[in-house]
Amino acid sequence: MKRKAYGRDAGLSFRMLFTTSLLGLLYVLFAVALFYLLNAGLILMVVIVGGMAFFQYFTSDKIALAASGAKVVGPEEAPQLHEMIERLCALADLPKPRVAVIESDMPNAFATGRNKKHAAVAVTTGLWNRLEPREVEGVLAHERGERPAPRHGRALAGDEEAVSRLRRAKDGSCGRDDDHDRAISRSRARFRA
Repeated sequence: MKRKAYGRDAGLSFRMLFTTSLLGLLYVLFAVALFYLLNAGLILMVVIVGGMAFFQYFTSDKIALAASGAKVVGPEEAPQLHEMIERLCALADLPKPRVAVIESDMPNAFATGRNKKHAAVAVTTGLWNRLEPREVEGVLAHERGERPAPRHGRALAGDEEAVSRLRRAKDGSCGRDDDHDRAISRSRARFRA
């Protein structure tokens, strides 16, 4: 099936370019401050900036969780959430990531981590309280699908599953599992091939 093209969003492209430019400018300003204000040599400057990049790479999951105020929870603290993530990971034949909860009324979820061993999925209490369990599972399938997996190229073939679940929830047909099962079968076949 051919994907539909939605066209470019000039506003989004501009915001992404602007944000990337500001982050790049921040690194340049930091390097200039090291070089001129602190009389740091070029080698020291490269070591410090390289060390920062190294540190950020290896702690990015912890930084993202801490910045969002997420608390890693065990199965006894959030049993339904853990069961849901275990089920999704079992479908994709992947290890279970760390599970975190963010105390926020804003409905949101995100996945972070540099690889499958350091993966984490965070869910806000607002998302958990506002959506039905099947809808939350669709969101989690999407989020878990953003983590890379060496064998499949994607951690979960969750996009089709998430769309199928959200469509069924929107149409009020959450009780029918035929579309859901077909979406999972198609996704598995496509990504295991």
